Amino acid sequence: MSNNINQLFSFTIIDQLIKTGISKYFVSPGLRNAPLIDALTQFSNIEVTTEVDERTAAYMALGATKATGVPSVLICTSGTALLNYSPALAEAAKTNTPIIVISADRPIEMIKMNTNQTLNQVNIFSNLGIETFNFEIPNRDNPLFNNIKNLNYHIYENCSLRSFPTHINIPFRGHLDGTHESLTKAHMSDFNAIKENDNATFIARDNIIESDLERPLIIVGDITNKEDAIKIGNFLNQNKIPHIN
Repeated sequence: MSNNINQLFSFTIIDQLIKTGISKYFVSPGLRNAPLIDALTQFSNIEVTTEVDERTAAYMALGATKATGVPSVLICTSGTALLNYSPALAEAAKTNTPIIVISADRPIEMIKMNTNQTLNQVNIFSNLGIETFNFEIPNRDNPLFNNIKNLNYHIYENCSLRSFPTHINIPFRGHLDGTHESLTKAHMSDFNAIKENDNATFIARDNIIESDLERPLIIVGDITNKEDAIKIGNFLNQNKIPHIN
C-alpha cells in the first residue's frame, strides 16, 4: 500500500466492495482512474477484465450481474467515458440489475473550465433514476472512515434494498501515481482499522441503528412480560442509550 492519499482512498473502496462479496470488475483504463486501477492490482481474489471500450464493458458487466445475481463493478476515467455506459445502464435500471459504476473525476475547480475530458458527472444518470454518491475529494482534511461508512450505506440502500444500479463519483486532485505523500495519523488509523475488519464497515442491515446518532429516540410499546423488558434494557445499556426504567 503506497503512502499516497488517492491510492489510500482507492484501496479502501475496493477493499470494502470485496468484503461485501463483489468479485467482478470491468475496467476501462485512463489516467484519472489510475489510483483505482492500482488498487485493483493489490488484490488476488477478484476477477478484473480490461476493456478499452466503455460501452462494451458495460454490457459485459450487465451480463455478469444477471448471470450471478451479484453486482459487478464498472470503473472508468473522467469525462465522456462515463456517458458510454448509458445504454447498458438503461437496461439495468429497467430490469433492476444492481451494477455499481465508479467514475474518476476532475476536482471541482476544473469543471466548466473547458478543460479536456471534463464535464459535470454528478447525477449524470438521473434521467434513468440512478443516484450518484459524490465522494469528497481525497485530501488531508477529508476523513476516511466517515466517507467509507456513507459510501457503504449508499451501496446497500441502492443495490441491496432497491436492487438498482448506482453511481459512485470520485474527484481526484494531485498525484495520480504512487508518488509518496505525508499521510495524517488519523488517515492511517482509519485505514488500518477498516482494513483489519473482516466485514465491510457500517453496512446497514435490517433493524440496525446508526452508531453515530448522538440522541437516538426509541419508542417501546406495551411490554407484556419481564423477559422482554430485560432484553430491551440490556440493548439500551449495551448501546449506551439513556433511558428511564
